[in-house]
Amino acid sequence: MRIPKSSLDEIILHARESYPQKCCGLLIGKREPILAVNRSYRATNNNHVRADDDHHGIDPMELHQINKTTWGKTEEIIGFYHSHADQPPLPTDSDSQRAWPSYCYLIIGVKRDGEIEHRAWVRQSSDDDWREEAVEIE
Repeated sequence: MRIPKSSLDEIILHARESYPQKCCGLLIGKREPILAVNRSYRATNNNHVRADDDHHGIDPMELHQINKTTWGKTEEIIGFYHSHADQPPLPTDSDSQRAWPSYCYLIIGVKRDGEIEHRAWVRQSSDDDWREEAVEIE
């Protein structure tokens, strides 16, 4: 997955600002010839209840509004991002239950001291089958 440094910086800022709660958002760009993010969109996490909650989610109406910004353009929603507080950026069981096959999931691990680690994953099927996607920063 290729992503502009400015977009990754904005996603990391969102993750740090949301800590210890999870943040979430969308990755908008192109799938071909490679996954390429043109821009990201901060979404409202409407599922967090407490800091140790393992859930995140985007309201379907907000998702629809974001999707409308791609209509008539050569871009689409190619994935999502979210943060994990004090956990590594690996797909969890909760992520596996909610993830859509063939979409890219950029996970930002945020530690209390502000340290960040990010990794991207693509859900391969409806099973718990993930492929790590290399992240190329432009």
